[in-house]
Amino acid sequence: MEILNSLGIDIKILIAQLINFGILAFILAKLLYKPVLKMLDQRKKRIEESLKKADEVDKKEKAIEEDYKSKMAEAKKESNKLMDDAKADAENIRKEIVAISETEAASIRSTAKAQAEIESARLYEEAKKQSGKLALMLMTKAFKYDQGEDFYRKSIDSALNEMEAKV
Repeated sequence: MEILNSLGIDIKILIAQLINFGILAFILAKLLYKPVLKMLDQRKKRIEESLKKADEVDKKEKAIEEDYKSKMAEAKKESNKLMDDAKADAENIRKEIVAISETEAASIRSTAKAQAEIESARLYEEAKKQSGKLALMLMTKAFKYDQGEDFYRKSIDSALNEMEAKV
C-alpha cells in the first residue's frame, strides 16, 4: 500500500472510483448499451429487408425485361409476316391487273382488227364503185354513140361479178 501512497493513489478513493465506475458501467449497459444494440439490430434487419427487396426488384426487372424482349421478338415476327402478306397481296393484285390489261388489249386488238376489216371491205366496195364509174366513163368515151347508162351499168356489174368469182 505504501507503493500506492508513494504514487499518490489513495486506496479509499480508488475503491470509491471503482465502485462509481462499476455503477456507471451498469447504468450505461442498462440504459445505453442495450438500446444501442437494439437499434443496431433493427438497423441490420432493415438493411437486410432492403437488400431482399432490392433483389426482388432486380428479379422483377429481369423478368419484365425478358418479357419485353420476347414481346418485341414476337412483334417483329408479326410485322415481318404482315409485310410478307402485303407483298404477296401486292403481287397478286399486280398479276390481276396484268391479266385484265392483257384481256383488254386483246379485246382492243380484236375490235381494231374487226374495224380494219370493215374499213377494208368498205374501201374495197368504194374502189369497186369507183372503178365501175371509171369503166363507165371509159366505155362512154370509147363508144362514140351512147347505148344508155343502164346498158353500161349492167355490163360493169356482170364484169365485176365475174372478177369476184375468180378472186
